[in-house]
Amino acid sequence: MSDYSKKAIEDIEIGDEVLGGECKGCGKRHGNKVIQIEKPKVGPRSVFGINGRRPFVSEEHPMMTTEGWAAINVETLKTWEWETYEDVVKEELKDIQTLTDKHVLKTFSGEEAIDNFVETDFPDDTLLYNLVLDGNNTYYAEDILVHNKTCSVDAPGTCGNSGGSCFVAGTMIEMAGRENCKIEDVEIGDELIGYDNVINTVVEFDHPKLGDRSLYAFNGGKPLVTAEHPFMTPSGWKAINQEATFAENPGMKDAMAGNLEVGDMISLHNGEWLEIESIEKHAAPPSTQVYNFKLDGNNTYVANGMVVHNKGGGGGTVICTALYNLGYLSEDVYRLDQEYGIATERLDPNLYNGYYIWGQPVAEYIQGNGIGNKLVLHLLARPVAGAWAKQMAHELEPDKYKSSMFGKLLMTVGYPICRTLGKIITTKVKEV
Repeated sequence: MSDYSKKAIEDIEIGDEVLGGECKGCGKRHGNKVIQIEKPKVGPRSVFGINGRRPFVSEEHPMMTTEGWAAINVETLKTWEWETYEDVVKEELKDIQTLTDKHVLKTFSGEEAIDNFVETDFPDDTLLYNLVLDGNNTYYAEDILVHNKTCSVDAPGTCGNSGGSCFVAGTMIEMAGRENCKIEDVEIGDELIGYDNVINTVVEFDHPKLGDRSLYAFNGGKPLVTAEHPFMTPSGWKAINQEATFAENPGMKDAMAGNLEVGDMISLHNGEWLEIESIEKHAAPPSTQVYNFKLDGNNTYVANGMVVHNKGGGGGTVICTALYNLGYLSEDVYRLDQEYGIATERLDPNLYNGYYIWGQPVAEYIQGNGIGNKLVLHLLARPVAGAWAKQMAHELEPDKYKSSMFGKLLMTVGYPICRTLGKIITTKVKEV
């Protein structure tokens, strides 16, 4: 870390500062701020330990040597990652070499010759971690100077959680409990007002450059938004180009109702509707900064008075999503869960919002690595959410899935409680 302490990578948070390598300008080490955390699955890649270290680095991750950047498997780097990089990163890594035992690594304490590599294969669904940083794109992992593999906006979704449907600077965001502010001034931890007046907290930034995308305006107004961003309509979520939305966020596939077109109505926070009379396409410099967030809660916020979706999300239930990500829920049941959550969000918002109040922190907790996290996961979350998921699947496809008496009991008891919580939080927001 920038204060010279150490922290496990899974415990690092957005906004933390990690110590980077020497600055090319002044030769000193500076702190680089974490602006995004990637958590891709390892898939078919191998993970390596170096010089007696536990396995910690995937085969394609760039490490600094006395001869420049090197990776254990450059071919994997080119195949998996290259097209997701910003041009500046491609330039930095253009001469990357294959790391061998002839190289000398640059470390926090100086230099280290390579004596051995130990290759390990993990299950395909094992989560890896990487940091997207500002500054000079470097940090120290297990004392070795590594590159942060910055992603490009031109290849959404291909490098962890990269890319982004976004708004331009100056877009006004409705805040909870204080005056509205420009999107570029919103900070991690700020509370935003979302769909159905739910308060959602900003947990992560998504501030890419525009790249080769276009900006769009409505009804002759100023250029505002990229084509992928979903807006709430009477039919559900729509974007100017929903295929681009799917590419960025596959979880929205079942939530989208089509492309946003002339004649559609966009939901406004004041309860009225904005009719789309025209949609104008505008060019802008690739370096144009655009903005979006990741939120907790129901994944929505209000931009220039319009109800919009954040980056990520897409419906469903957060605990089942966590179980699916951990490999404890089947693909078929998870897809039904997504459909059920999307329908509930639209048809029974108090139930949906009340569930998120407690479901979001539980989902985050069970994905942790501590003993307490594992106990809650295996003794509580898996049996309870598993029974609920079985009953939910039965209600949607009764001929395919058997009913769960425990799951039915959970719905009978839990739904009224969640609806009450949802009504309470909505009432509090309206009072503010």
